[in-house]
Formats: sequence, C-alpha cells, structure tokens
Amino acid sequence: MKIICLVKFVPEPNKKTNFEVERTTGNMKREKLKAILNPEDASALAYALKMKSENPETRIEVLTMGPEKVSAALQNIVRLGADQATLLSDRIYQGSDSWATSMVLASYLKKQNFDYIFSGTQTIDGATGHIAPQVAELLKINQFSDVLNLKEINEETVLFDAAFDKEVLSLQMHTPCLLSMNLEVKMKLGFVRLEDMEKDVASQFQILSNEELQLSVDEVGRKGSPTFVRKDVAVVHEKKETLYVKTDEAGLEEVYQFLKEYDYV
Repeated sequence: MKIICLVKFVPEPNKKTNFEVERTTGNMKREKLKAILNPEDASALAYALKMKSENPETRIEVLTMGPEKVSAALQNIVRLGADQATLLSDRIYQGSDSWATSMVLASYLKKQNFDYIFSGTQTIDGATGHIAPQVAELLKINQFSDVLNLKEINEETVLFDAAFDKEVLSLQMHTPCLLSMNLEVKMKLGFVRLEDMEKDVASQFQILSNEELQLSVDEVGRKGSPTFVRKDVAVVHEKKETLYVKTDEAGLEEVYQFLKEYDYV
C-alpha cells in the first residue's frame, strides 16, 4: 500500500511572534517566522506511520510545497519512518493561494502511483479547508474531510467515520482516494531517536522546482491566484483552564449545562 501525506509548515502561533504583512499584497511575511508542522497534517502523518508500524510493507511519501528552509524538517520526517520526502520549491510559487497551491501539488501527484492521500482538513494559518478537496478534484479521485478514524483499510476500500454537520457518518470509499483528518484523531508524532539524528537520508529526499513540473507562470504564484487578501489577522489561541467536577449529582448537572450551552444536548 502506498500513502502520500500532504503536509504544510506554518508559522508558529504565540504571543511573542511578530507577524508582518506586505503592504502591496496583504500577505503575511513568512521568511523570518519559525515554521512548525501544521497540527492536523501531523495527526494524519502519525496515523500513516502507525499503519506502517503495523504493516512494514506500507510505503509513505511526504509531500509539501514551500521554501527550501523546511528541508531539514522534512528529512527528520524520513528519520521518523517515512520512506520518501518531496519538497516542491520555486520562486514562481511564492504568493500562491489555495487554488494555485493545489495546482502545483496536483501536477506532481498526477505522475505518482498511490492508494491513499492523507492530509489535515485545515491549516492554522488559513483554515480554508480548500487544498485537499481541490487536489482531489484535479486528480479526479474520491475525497472526504474531517475524518475521525479509519475502521478498516486495504488497497481497495476504506471504512471510516467522519464529522459532518454535527453528526458522525460511517462511510466506505474506493481507492485511490484522499482522506483529510482533523485534530480529533489525536494521533501524535514521536521524536527522532537519538541514534537516528545523524542518519543520512539524502537518497530519500528530493527538491523539485518548476523546471520539473513545467507549470505556466500564469497558473501559479500571484498571477495564478484568484484570491484577493484584504487583510491577514494573526489569531493566538490561549490555553483554557481545565474544569474538574465531582461525580455526584451537582457535578453531573454542571457537565449537562456545559454541553447544553454548546448545543451538544
């Protein structure tokens, strides 16, 4: 089984980060920002690596589009257990919106053999949820977002649960297909083992430019991006206090009122 994981490296959100915006385009200046692996993409990748640990014949490739500075992080993903990492990087891709980014990713994927594409549903720097569905549409394959778990999976079909309009649906899909997971998957990536930190993974890592993909300059970057950004707003999520209740009638009533407030009951 071959799984390709789509990942994105996003600016690390914290109160100390100084977000700057380009005056002419309204886009965030990302060059000097510390990049981390998008949390939902990390969950999807962790799920794939778990599958590989259970079935060593499973092959995993990690694919991203971005600057060459993420090369080291991609190589560490190989050291975690992925078989291949591919970085699509070219100056003409700078400023690509979700549509142009999908075009770049799909142009590479069209030439690959795979059973599944895993990704996160949304990224913390945009939260559009556009990339995965657009890539699937360009590839003409099945896709579903907000996947919660995979019940049964093989090279032909997958049975899974997914969140949809406050419901949980149990669905079956034929391969090849694209599954976008959300944070409720709760799969965590491990750390590179000390003995693997200096492991040479050069043969398992590649950087491809537009010289290989041969996309028109009018299809990518700002020229190929129909989205107009009016303003980038940096949102920092603060950690909420954990609420503990007793397992008596008062505690149960408190839990009930909490769930009722958020329309869960």
